[in-house]
Amino acid sequence: MDKNCFTLKESLSVLFANELEVSAIETGCIVTLPVRTVDDRYIDVFVEPVPNSDFVYVHDGGKNTAELFAQGIHSTEGQETLLTGIARRHGAYFQNGRFQIACPNEAAVHNAIFAISQCAALAMVEVVSHEPKIEDESLTGRVARTLHAWQPSYVEIHKRYWIKGKTGVDQLFDFVSMPVKGGAHTVAVKLLPPSVGPAWQVSRYGFLALDIEGQPESRWPRLAIISKADEWSSKQVDVIRSLSREVILLDSDHEDQLDLILPRRMTELTEAA
Repeated sequence: MDKNCFTLKESLSVLFANELEVSAIETGCIVTLPVRTVDDRYIDVFVEPVPNSDFVYVHDGGKNTAELFAQGIHSTEGQETLLTGIARRHGAYFQNGRFQIACPNEAAVHNAIFAISQCAALAMVEVVSHEPKIEDESLTGRVARTLHAWQPSYVEIHKRYWIKGKTGVDQLFDFVSMPVKGGAHTVAVKLLPPSVGPAWQVSRYGFLALDIEGQPESRWPRLAIISKADEWSSKQVDVIRSLSREVILLDSDHEDQLDLILPRRMTELTEAA
């Protein structure tokens, strides 16, 4: 049994290492843990050294309270008390909509990352009643495979590309295609599966577009991919069209067409004069 347990530990360690992502941002790093919240997101933890100090600031970037708000769960005194209590139980603080820990040195960072991730997971318990649909991962994987099959030699593909919005919230594009050298356009790809509802996706995407307006990234052609498009109203689709250069609509029975449509659209947007 001991041997079996050791083998299980080793296999889980490999799985965790393969799924863990650490991305560089201007102020530090984003650690993406292979743990999903109940609203079907991987947990992101921000790790930012404090300038001219030995302290390291570990926090959730306010993403979880922003997601609650986007889903119609607005801040109340009772919710503030709950989130403050969750933070306290994990040795963190909840302030200005963020779970956060100030680490006195780098040695404390690892424990802080897991503490913040636990806070983030528990904070989203209120969305259970929204009955999220577990489908984002398969769409992400399908898009990733299609993009890498399409990828010409003059571009590089970045997954989970973060942009600091005007409000201070970190905005996410699922994929960004960037030219290795001049002569092609950068294209930002956003996936919009129904998840907890099309209305939520419209709200979140609209906030992203407004939050980066006026910044260099706002000039990138945006390609939105709507999964289960037959569950969206025409007005909801029209809002997404108004905020994007191109939109790909995938009905429930025709999602396999992505392999044919996406490469053509990416070429058109990348090489557009």
